[in-house]
Amino acid sequence: MEVGDFTLYSAEGRRVTVPDPSGGIADAAGDFDGLLWRHSLELPVLGQANPHNEVEFATEQAAAMEAEIAYLLERESEQPQRVEVRSGAARRGLLRLRDMARWCAAHEGSRIAWSGD
Repeated sequence: MEVGDFTLYSAEGRRVTVPDPSGGIADAAGDFDGLLWRHSLELPVLGQANPHNEVEFATEQAAAMEAEIAYLLERESEQPQRVEVRSGAARRGLLRLRDMARWCAAHEGSRIAWSGD
């Protein structure tokens, strides 16, 4: 069950869409909460998000966020039996967030906001 999502905002405060790796466009990323909670102690940036809070990540944190996403993708590919990986939803969500982090890193003043439910 999803308990929150990440949303990308421009420096002007407008919600930003990015190409969705599975087709179309995306304006939020989620479906991988279980991965975050399982690895939160290993994730200095993404580990700040939890089901009960709201956090904003600045442009300066985007590169670290992208590295942590790569770490999660690598860790979970080592355990393909996990439901999140088998379903593909978690992987697609992480790929969307990776693209959002890349956009954020390239656009000064932008931010990624986490909102727990």
